[in-house]
Amino acid sequence: MEVSIVKPYEPFACLYKEECHLLDEAKTKIRKLLLGMKKLTNENNKKLLIVLIPAEFQSNRNARVKYLPIPLTSLEKDYPYVEISAFFQKNDIDYLDLRQAFRAGDQVGYFKKDDHWNYKGHQIAAEAISV
Repeated sequence: MEVSIVKPYEPFACLYKEECHLLDEAKTKIRKLLLGMKKLTNENNKKLLIVLIPAEFQSNRNARVKYLPIPLTSLEKDYPYVEISAFFQKNDIDYLDLRQAFRAGDQVGYFKKDDHWNYKGHQIAAEAISV
């Protein structure tokens, strides 16, 4: 009988796995911080807009995950957005998800050897934010 050993997720990989709860405490702290920011801006008659910045593999379905040691399905790639978007909607926090802007672009907005924006990526983001 062969026994398979399931390796626990690393915290950075856990962000993409709904069944992983290693980051629950950190997520609770972030939610409290965001709610505090929303309360502060409301009390001061200001507006709060959270901009969600995608990794290349979240905006380009053909891009591979360069820095995670585990494979991700398309649903797992989007899981952080699903989770945080639901929180923002429930708490009436305005947000801008840049995935669509990067998916609509006809040019690659990321450097080839790392996951940071190149000149075109900065331009895509600036145009989406300024609308």
